[in-house]
Amino acid sequence: MSLEPIENLENTFTDTSVMVRDLVEESLKDMKNENIKNSTETELNLELRRNIVQGVHQRLEEEKQHLLRLLNEVLEIKDQLSAFQMRKEKMFEDLKFIKMLMLEANNRLKDLKKNDSDLKKNEAYSFP
Repeated sequence: MSLEPIENLENTFTDTSVMVRDLVEESLKDMKNENIKNSTETELNLELRRNIVQGVHQRLEEEKQHLLRLLNEVLEIKDQLSAFQMRKEKMFEDLKFIKMLMLEANNRLKDLKKNDSDLKKNEAYSFP
């Protein structure tokens, strides 16, 4: 399994965080350049924007952690499937070996029956 999508996901979170930070900085610069008269309103707007950005960052981090947990679960399941596949292959090899032993035992049994039959024929001819 490739980890590339997860790496891309982490890059996306980082890119989004940078983008949000840049937007806030740009908004702050715009507000300073406009020389808004009502400083209390400006401070409230700034605080509101900071809270929004902080909420977005927190939500992104929560989503990232959730996706990383899901990735860990997927990787664990993949490992379990690999282990199961190895056990399955081992069982298949064991079954092939058992089949070979059974064929060999069957051939020996046929030989023994043939030898027994030959012995009985020889005994019948050797004693008058």
